[in-house]
Amino acid sequence: MDILRGMIIGYEDDRALVEHNDELVIIYESEIGGEYRKGKIQKFLGASINFVILGEENGLKIGSRKKAMEILQEEYKNLKVDEQVNIDILTILQKVIVADCRGHEVYIPVEECVPYRMEDLRDSDAFNVGDEIAAVVINTSPLKVSIKQVGTRGKWDSTHCKIKSQYCGNVVSKQEMGVFVKIPVIDVPVLCRHVNWRKNLDVGDRVVIQIEDISEEKRYVWGHIIRFIKKV
Repeated sequence: MDILRGMIIGYEDDRALVEHNDELVIIYESEIGGEYRKGKIQKFLGASINFVILGEENGLKIGSRKKAMEILQEEYKNLKVDEQVNIDILTILQKVIVADCRGHEVYIPVEECVPYRMEDLRDSDAFNVGDEIAAVVINTSPLKVSIKQVGTRGKWDSTHCKIKSQYCGNVVSKQEMGVFVKIPVIDVPVLCRHVNWRKNLDVGDRVVIQIEDISEEKRYVWGHIIRFIKKV
C-alpha cells in the first residue's frame, strides 16, 4: 500500500479535503488518526499529511491518515534517542507545536521549540504550518522530539564556559527577545537581550559578550553584549 502526501485544504462536515497531484482526496474524521480532539481537522488546515488510498466513493478517492501512520510507525519502530528526524508541522498552538514524526503525532512544548522564553509560539516567524523541519529524538516511549536541541543534543558541556567571563563571538540569529551569539567554548548559542544599539546588530556581526547565567537543566546560556567588534 503506497503512502502518499497531500495538503489539507478544506473541511466539510466530518471530513478533510486533501489535495494530491491536483486531485481531491476525502479523509473522514475517523481516519485522521492520532489523539482525538474536537476541531482537529480545522486546526490542521494547510498542513501536509501522509495517507493511503482505501477506495472510491461517488467518484472521489477515499484516504486514511490513520492507516498510513500505522505503516510508518512499524517501518520506523527502531527510532533511537539522539537520532535526527524530519517532522511536519501540523498546527501551532500558544505553548505547543503539533507535528507528524514518522507516523507519530508528537506534541512539542515551547521549551523544546526555542532556547528562550516565548509567551506565544504563534508569534514566531520561525515556525509555519506545513513546514518540514529538523528535530531530534529525546525519548522513544512515548516518542518525544526537540527542535531546539538539533545539532547540540548530546554535546552539552559547559565546563569551559564561566559566569562573568567574556568571549568573542558571532551573531547567529536575531529574535524578538534578543540576539543569539555563538562562542567557541560551548555548543549552544548564548542569548543576549536587546539593549539600545544592540538592536541594530545583524547576523554575522562579531561582538564581545559576558556570560551572566547558565542552566544545566534547560541547556540555556544567557549573557549580554559588552562591545561591538566588526560589522558583517
